[in-house]
Amino acid sequence: MNPDGTPGINDLAKAAEAATGIVGAIQSLLPGIPQRSLDKAECKATKSLLKDIKLIQEQGAALGLSDETIREFADDAFRRHGKRERFEKVVSFAAESIEHLENVSGIDPEWAEDFQVYAESSYDEEMQRLWGAILAGEINKPGSFSKRTMSTLKSMSKREAKDFEKVCDYSIMVNYDEEETPPSPIIVIELDGSGGGFNGGDLSVSSLGVLDSLGLIDMSLANSETISPAMTLSLQVGHDIVVVENESVEAIKIIFSHAIFLPIGEELAKVCGIGKSSHLRNILETKLSSLGLKTTWIDDFEKQ
Repeated sequence: MNPDGTPGINDLAKAAEAATGIVGAIQSLLPGIPQRSLDKAECKATKSLLKDIKLIQEQGAALGLSDETIREFADDAFRRHGKRERFEKVVSFAAESIEHLENVSGIDPEWAEDFQVYAESSYDEEMQRLWGAILAGEINKPGSFSKRTMSTLKSMSKREAKDFEKVCDYSIMVNYDEEETPPSPIIVIELDGSGGGFNGGDLSVSSLGVLDSLGLIDMSLANSETISPAMTLSLQVGHDIVVVENESVEAIKIIFSHAIFLPIGEELAKVCGIGKSSHLRNILETKLSSLGLKTTWIDDFEKQ
């Protein structure tokens, strides 16, 4: 880095080397993905499509094909280019988060083939980013996402994906040591007084029911944490930590009812992120206080 903050020659060389490594890694996993996949070069894709259609029209006319047949070939080219362009966007989003290129060789080729089929049919940019996060997550840690999880995501509408993201926003984690296996995230939802929804109407019964039918959550089960007398429990709530203390003489059980994550939901929660709702802290604080538990909040724990 130069004194004025601009990148120096060594910095640029390292950046170029990293970019080349990402291209090579993705191309080895998904053959046929060109360099421009990481450049989001939509204009190049458009030029390529127009070139192909022009060639089809010229060759079709030379062969004496009917206008209808030529149009069918052109439509097929349009669909193929559309799939390629959508998939290249997914790949470009994935490249932003890939950290362990050396793991590519450990990814199941069949998984990669299924991923491409699913990802190239994703039209919405938010869903493309989600597919990109899954690809990056699988490269960083092979085995993170099952083919069943990908199949479920493919079947989800944008609205259902948004509803699932809300559930993730209202989820917490029991704080754990980095050397330990991460515990399952816990969904924190409280039934509204009217019984028509949860968390102040932010989650509806019907939306949770759909997520249940998709196999992401189970509304019939609950999570619980028991705190013995004079003991504490540390919970991660977004970027904050709440230390929960039992000052009574009896054990207190915290029951998180109404829904738990199923394995597929846990996998998708890895890319959605958890604990982002601005209302989560108040809901959890009210729940813990009603049980007579003492709470101490540590804000922005990761920055300390």
